[in-house]
Amino acid sequence: KDARAGLTALLDAAATRAAAADALAQALRTTKDGAGVLDLLPARLAEATDDRTRLALLREAAQLRLEHKHDAAGALADLARAFPLAPRDQLIENQLQSLARTTGDYTQLGIAYLEAINALGGKAEDKREAARLRLAFADLAAEHLNDPAQAAEAYHQVIDAEPGNRRPVQAFATLGSRLGRWADVANAVVRHASVREAFDDELLSILESAAQQSDANDALATALATALGTFRLSGAVAAQLHYRLAALHRDRRKDKAAAVASLRTALELGGERLDWLQEVVALEREVCDPQGPGSGAVAGAGGPGGSAPNGASPQL
Repeated sequence: KDARAGLTALLDAAATRAAAADALAQALRTTKDGAGVLDLLPARLAEATDDRTRLALLREAAQLRLEHKHDAAGALADLARAFPLAPRDQLIENQLQSLARTTGDYTQLGIAYLEAINALGGKAEDKREAARLRLAFADLAAEHLNDPAQAAEAYHQVIDAEPGNRRPVQAFATLGSRLGRWADVANAVVRHASVREAFDDELLSILESAAQQSDANDALATALATALGTFRLSGAVAAQLHYRLAALHRDRRKDKAAAVASLRTALELGGERLDWLQEVVALEREVCDPQGPGSGAVAGAGGPGGSAPNGASPQL
């Protein structure tokens, strides 16, 4: 007791505070006084001279809170402070996720993710890790924080770093289209097709469905046309995208002249396709004679004179 009292007294002097706090903490560990060690945490953190020491102190504090106090909320707070000091440490990340589920405090977890991302900075070598953390934050914002706008923006930032990563593209296509971010979602889907060198029917269908539900077919058509003129695509992929744009003009916007122009572009890019050629001929007849026998539905993927089931855009 006398030794403990002496060490405690040394905490009052700046010159001896750090050594006294460490010595006292060691003595308290020996006596298994976890509460006493935790009481010393503020003083020891204040005297810590580097992030490695601060990280060790916060991890120790979290462990003591769980073992001696069963304080999951306190442990979550300690590890949330520790995570930005070691943003690549997936053990801390996993512990944070577990504690957030236990406490239901996903806000604290979200803050920890944002601070960890900021701690990585903008260095090129940290770009992939920052994207991984931002993707985890986006999922958290979408699933637990009820913040679709913030989730959509986080997915969008991940796409900027990894345009060929389908998961954030799909998530952003879903959330971004609901939020009316037509230019951004069209760019994401078309850029993904450019990077992957493949046409993704499901991604484009997400946009088409959302535009139909929100009466935003004009906005989607404009955004798609702009995106198609922005990103470099292989001929076959570009042809399929222009074909779907033509279907959007024809079936949703009732703009047959625009549909003809997009179909002609699709034909030029995709080579000879008899069904597309038949469609453009039928459309041109309707443009010239809108009241003629050819007015109405034109041949699509559903067969001559038909369309795809359930009002979907015709497929190739």
